[in-house]
Amino acid sequence: MSDKGQSGASALSMEDDLHASLARGNVTLASATPILQHLLENHDRTMFSDEIIARIGGMVMHVARQILDLLEANSEKEFDGSQFVDLSKGFASAISGNSEFLTHLHALAIETQMTERLSERSGLDPVLSPLLQDFVASGEEEVATAAMRALAAQARFVQHQRRMELPLSELPEPLFDLLLQYLGELGGQFVDTNKIAPSLRAHYDPAKARTAQLCDVLTAMPNAPVHALEIDHAGVAFFLTALHLASGETRDVLALALCESQVARLSLSLRCGSAETSEISQLLSVLHPDVKVPEGVAGLDPTTAVAMLAQTRMDQ
Repeated sequence: MSDKGQSGASALSMEDDLHASLARGNVTLASATPILQHLLENHDRTMFSDEIIARIGGMVMHVARQILDLLEANSEKEFDGSQFVDLSKGFASAISGNSEFLTHLHALAIETQMTERLSERSGLDPVLSPLLQDFVASGEEEVATAAMRALAAQARFVQHQRRMELPLSELPEPLFDLLLQYLGELGGQFVDTNKIAPSLRAHYDPAKARTAQLCDVLTAMPNAPVHALEIDHAGVAFFLTALHLASGETRDVLALALCESQVARLSLSLRCGSAETSEISQLLSVLHPDVKVPEGVAGLDPTTAVAMLAQTRMDQ
């Protein structure tokens, strides 16, 4: 066989290995939500860390409590103890029983964990990363203003996560709509929710959410998304946002891809953004010092990487 033929066979073999790695990653992602639902209901701590489970459970209860407070504030009489407990359990069960809702909370918990890990390892400020400092000090007023808004939003996020909280205003729009549905289904028997839902909707603005503020900064300055892919310079929040813009993957999936079992997905997502092998290796060394870049990534062009990720989304 010629060297050319051997090279071609080797490239195909490496692509097959990547496909297999992505397939294994799909199995992990597909099983994550049912496992989390089981753990939240049965308090099992054998497969996920106490920190992650506690943070997700705290956010579930905080979202439920915000809805309960609204119902009580708009009720003609106070709920008795049993009503309050039943409603609290009902909302918490509805939230934790929805795979999209639970995936989002899981992604936020992983993002927070990785942010804290980088802070402990390298002293990277969880709020004001070096990249954000550059944005704040920008001579362009539009960039500096957007950066200050992002700074305030990230500071609020860090504080809320430390308290295991998630304000309703920070929910992605599909989940906010779902919560309004739960409000009508579960709270309608106690309160006229037709009055509460429009008020909630009127005060909800996804353009003011943290993720939107991060996007605004990156799109306001040329080449900013490229620099934001350096996670130890940009911080986890900007890194995930930039990688979302570069790869087309959802931010939640990318947050979960920070876990060691999802190295193939993370590497391909970076390749979609034209990251070189050395850059991918540098990133992995920051997140997982003992993990190497999967074989085959170096030989993929960004178009092929995009196609592979699109295929694995269909497989899921």
